[in-house]
Amino acid sequence: MKRTLFRIHSWLGISLGLVLATMGATGAMLAYEDELTGLLAPTYTAPGTPASPDLSPDALATRLEARFPGYHVNRIDWTMDRDQSHQVRLVGSPSGAPGGHAAPNRMTGRVDRASGAWLPEPAIVRAFATIEHVHRWLALPGKGDGPGRTITFLGALALLGFAMTGLALRWPRTRRQWRKLLVLDLRQRKGRLRVLHRVVGLWLLPLYLVSALTGLWWGSDTYKTGVRLLLVGPTATCDETRHPKSKGKDKAEAEGTPIWHANAAWNALARMPVPAYASARITMAGGGQRVRIEALPRNARHAKQVDLYDFAARDGALLKTEPYKDVPVGQRIVDAVFQIHKGAYFGPFGRAALFVSSLFLPFFAISGLLFWWQRRPRRRKPAQGARPRARSPIGPASPALSAEKSAGITVG
Repeated sequence: MKRTLFRIHSWLGISLGLVLATMGATGAMLAYEDELTGLLAPTYTAPGTPASPDLSPDALATRLEARFPGYHVNRIDWTMDRDQSHQVRLVGSPSGAPGGHAAPNRMTGRVDRASGAWLPEPAIVRAFATIEHVHRWLALPGKGDGPGRTITFLGALALLGFAMTGLALRWPRTRRQWRKLLVLDLRQRKGRLRVLHRVVGLWLLPLYLVSALTGLWWGSDTYKTGVRLLLVGPTATCDETRHPKSKGKDKAEAEGTPIWHANAAWNALARMPVPAYASARITMAGGGQRVRIEALPRNARHAKQVDLYDFAARDGALLKTEPYKDVPVGQRIVDAVFQIHKGAYFGPFGRAALFVSSLFLPFFAISGLLFWWQRRPRRRKPAQGARPRARSPIGPASPALSAEKSAGITVG
């Protein structure tokens, strides 16, 4: 059984090791995307406190839609600190985009909170967009509908297979052996790389299980549906109810272009006795009849730990409120799959741990290929100057040969 598991472990590494190494390296880069963007492009995320007052949500949406004909504002990520810019998503199907480029179905970027000016996108943002495409579908054509999604899905399955077969191969016979298996002993000169591969692999095995089980979420709709049924139940729609996702042009045509009337709801939220919020995502729902606000507290661990408010767009009447503390655990997990995938769900320590495990994926891929290369069967070359030994026409187990040897006859 162990020989079979070892072969499966090796075959997975040979076939999909390079894919996992790529996904691990790019995933580590994306772990601290927001922090690196703020560090390398501070004027993009935090341009400073403006001298003039902030635009209201409706005024900001009006200016952006006038500046980009054919687009409408899909959502506004409003930051409470006045030294930071807002993030806005525009959705539409215009005839052309500014600068002579092809017009995308949707654009996401930062805007000045006082003037509504679209801030120029720095190079670091474009670099992270490319890294994300490589991580999610290896930057292959078709994006989420192309072959890249299938390959990364197989990579997540391979990571799950690595974790399970590696654990089975190292499973001790007695409890006392566990401590020996988890101790990193590098005193011996030979086999240090193999010791690192085995011991560090056991250390990081729970993290790889988290990465694999959450990574499968984006590769298979069947898997996603099954997890939802398991955690939330058959009647819940999970993240579609708390965090609706825009489907671009199709959804805009189905619901009609919503006219922004969010000021009444925004002012109503400001008058309510609510916790201190760091940001709020404002979207129009119900064809423009309702305003949905997802408010993120300042002490939140991750971006999906939000309190949900639904207001009537006409007069700002509160229709529904759903604090995060009242959300069932199963729905919390489903809503925050991406936050679990990158470790932010578990706080700063969890994000750092997933970052380290992603960094080690290229190491495991390279070291595993090296071990396979060392174990491959090799043909022995005859020594220089030595003549090949002639084979006897009579087999070594032949009775005639035994008789000749006993009689002192030399054969060949």
